[in-house]
Amino acid sequence: MRVQFEVSATEMSGALPLIAMGNCLLKVTVEVVDGYNSMLESQGGVCAICGCANENGRRLYIDHDHANGTVRGLLCLRCNSALGHARDDVSILRKMIEYLEKNDAPLLRITVEVVEG
Repeated sequence: MRVQFEVSATEMSGALPLIAMGNCLLKVTVEVVDGYNSMLESQGGVCAICGCANENGRRLYIDHDHANGTVRGLLCLRCNSALGHARDDVSILRKMIEYLEKNDAPLLRITVEVVEG
């Protein structure tokens, strides 16, 4: 039986989840070699957003546009997760920035004083 998959891009974390097809269980592994190394070199070996190496010691993740599959760059786990949690929505990311800028001053300051009894 021959099964064909179309994969636009994948994270460089090794194997994709197992896929059930009828009575078969398929483990799909995709390895991107050619473009990955040149992209990694052009980024200086670090995340395209924060400039850090991947903390978990793994390769950087291939970030791609989920709508059209276009590869945008290589990201560390944290930056890749942040984009995912924001659903790649620029308006959500702007609101997150505005929230951080607006709330940089503490609303509540707690002072602890030791009183001898």
